[in-house]
Amino acid sequence: MSNILEIKKIKQYFYQGKNKILVLNEIDLKIEKSKKIAIVGASGSGKSSLLNIASLMEVPKGGEVFVMGKSTFGINDNQKSDI
Repeated sequence: MSNILEIKKIKQYFYQGKNKILVLNEIDLKIEKSKKIAIVGASGSGKSSLLNIASLMEVPKGGEVFVMGKSTFGINDNQKSDI
């Protein structure tokens, strides 16, 4: 089956003052066509960050997002909208 979405080694962090807050640390995820998934976790565990990256609304600090087998690295806003 083909992957609709694949996320490889995603890293995301934020700074709170001088403190670096690691939210996602090398997360991998594959979603196949016609599959349903649930993303669950405690408040502050990175669910929204993961979904923002998966939906191309945020750019991860590391790793790569593939949509239907194609890398989204470096694509512009119009291309993101088309996806």
